[in-house]
Amino acid sequence: SLYSFYIAHVSNFNHHFGSFFFFFQAEDGIRDRSPSRGLGDVYKRQVQDNVVLYESFWGRGIVDNPHAIFSYLLSEPKYSHLKHVWVLDDFEANQRIIKKYKKFSNVSFVMYESKEYLETLATAKYLINNVTFKPYFVKRDEQVYINTWHGTPLKSMGYEQVGGNLTSNNMVRNFLLADYLISANETMTNMYLDSYKLRGLYPGKIIEDGYPRNDFLFQTDKAEFLKELEAEGIHVDPNKKIILYAPTWSCLLYTSDAADEEDSVDLGGRRIINKKKHKKKKKKKEK
Repeated sequence: SLYSFYIAHVSNFNHHFGSFFFFFQAEDGIRDRSPSRGLGDVYKRQVQDNVVLYESFWGRGIVDNPHAIFSYLLSEPKYSHLKHVWVLDDFEANQRIIKKYKKFSNVSFVMYESKEYLETLATAKYLINNVTFKPYFVKRDEQVYINTWHGTPLKSMGYEQVGGNLTSNNMVRNFLLADYLISANETMTNMYLDSYKLRGLYPGKIIEDGYPRNDFLFQTDKAEFLKELEAEGIHVDPNKKIILYAPTWSCLLYTSDAADEEDSVDLGGRRIINKKKHKKKKKKKEK
């Protein structure tokens, strides 16, 4: 098929980014990018107006802001016509969650970057992500893309980081494709506009109205949540105060590989390893 070459806001991108931003799109959809190769024909299919695709951290679980939005929509009778599709990168590790929603005929799951995933990505009306879709993703005009991001950054982001001009391209592309960017506060709004240089460029709407996931802080049933922790093998005495220690992700390394039990914690099939304990020891110099 013939290829069309798209260049958006070339002069503005040259001014803001130092070089123009572009991407190729086949007339019939995504092409020539693994694993999407050969699936361009899905873009010929009609967008499904009642389908919502949720993706958190590239399929690592039903968590964060997409989970909060999903929970609300699933609980509201007026949205019962919607079909909810969750992206997961490991079905075995998420069996408990999958079984939890088995009773809902309008909830299903797709494996990350599978054929079913790519087909749903191309045909779902609503796309909700807390990070980014891969560079092969092409948003259709009929689709509504909501990017929630996943926290208020109290650190350098995007082009503020060393080498950020080389690593921010796909994030900027996702933000520009999004119809809505969710912002918890003014600091986060400025992250979008300044750290990623979207000021004067972003064509969508930034919704600065708190974070969906924070609703859980006020609406979660404590007894039910303790049952969920128990199901995960975490026993919490309900008569004691609970202290949550949640350091920033930069201190940890996520891996699915086997790890030393003493140096890691198993979280549903995925281990968290303390990087500091895995530094190579320097050999003592021989006298």
